[in-house]
Amino acid sequence: MKPPSSFSFLWVSLVLYLPAHHLSEALSASENGPPPPQKPPPKRLCPDDQQAKMLKKMGFSWNGSKWVRGDSAAYAQQRAVARSGNRFARFVDASGAPASGAAALAAAARLEEILGRAREEAVPDRSGPRDRDFKNFCQQKRAPWVYAGVEGAVFVGLSHASGVGWGSELRHVLDHPLPVVGAGLAAGCLLSLCRAVGRRSLPGVEEPDGKLVRVLADAADGNFALPAPNHIRYDSRNWKIFATLGETAAALNVSLLMNGILQPALVRAFLPAVEEGGGSDGGAVPLLAACVAAVAVAFPAALRVVEGTPWDGVPGGDDGIRAECGAVTRAVPGARSYFALTERPTDAADPAEAAAAFVALACGWAEQFDGGGAEQRARQPVLAFSGSLACAAAWQLSGGTLTAPFLARAVAAADTYLCRSEGEFCRANVLMPRPTERDPLDSKGAVSCG
Repeated sequence: MKPPSSFSFLWVSLVLYLPAHHLSEALSASENGPPPPQKPPPKRLCPDDQQAKMLKKMGFSWNGSKWVRGDSAAYAQQRAVARSGNRFARFVDASGAPASGAAALAAAARLEEILGRAREEAVPDRSGPRDRDFKNFCQQKRAPWVYAGVEGAVFVGLSHASGVGWGSELRHVLDHPLPVVGAGLAAGCLLSLCRAVGRRSLPGVEEPDGKLVRVLADAADGNFALPAPNHIRYDSRNWKIFATLGETAAALNVSLLMNGILQPALVRAFLPAVEEGGGSDGGAVPLLAACVAAVAVAFPAALRVVEGTPWDGVPGGDDGIRAECGAVTRAVPGARSYFALTERPTDAADPAEAAAAFVALACGWAEQFDGGGAEQRARQPVLAFSGSLACAAAWQLSGGTLTAPFLARAVAAADTYLCRSEGEFCRANVLMPRPTERDPLDSKGAVSCG
């Protein structure tokens, strides 16, 4: 019997020495070669030095296609979602829990690809230098303090320009607490209702009031992708507190500008005798001058909402929501052909199941974020005008004190962030199709929504 060769001896030693998983990895590497190197991030997703430090600190890593937090493999298994801005869609099972699978992952990846392309075409400056610099600034620790300093400087300037005596304001509130607080609370309830109805009418569209404050609160709460989805925002108590405090600080300056400077000036302009008779200090102001001034001071809020509402055929302002819904709807009929003819390295799903999942997710997205129709969009300026008019009326009914309109706006801010739970307004929860539902064809043989 021949003694074993040195090669056989070494091989047996390795088998006995190496753990089983090390051996399997070695054999896999010898058969398939080393793993292919990951592609670096594209230029628009490549962070600068400051962003790279922040990403590393927050636990993000590049997985070859996007930045993810934590384990890349677990992230890929669980991420059957699509997102654009603060709009979000996901698959759920019958119990409402998040659902995933190969078909769900393929469908979500395809939908997110369509959404990103549509949004870039509609809003080409979304990833431009200005937007990137602004988000970088919001991520800095000093951003909330800068915002507070700016609000403080504006407050000092507006107080000087309006000539408001805060001592007399306090005495007026103490002498007439019922009309001041009553007018402020009544206007606050009406303003809160107008804002809530506006948000419900256009889910997925950022409300103009407090938009900057919400982004700063997102960053202060540790969110990297700005703006954060609503379900993440409303799950955080810190975010609610940050947003409420920030919008309350802004409400003081808005009240100073609109009701402390502009509204009294309009009253004096429409009725010069008011200034001589002391009407602006709490006297009897003629009804016509008061009504005209209140209506005029409420118009800027309506004009601001007109600019940010996604009107049909008017590009910009809406951050691409109309373009996204249109692109998603157009992609539905060709879903089966796309998944049957397109093979991706990351797709391991049956083409028919992936097409059915895509149709369900795309239709859920369009149903949730289609803009609510022309009637709902036309309602937005009316609601904004009504809320601002309520604040102007509170100033007039309280005897010309700024406490009433400020109280109204503070109540609306607290109602928006602390009293209401609106985490699902910007998220489409789509029931995961069963394998038996994987052939969603209409009578003509084309995939369609509904």
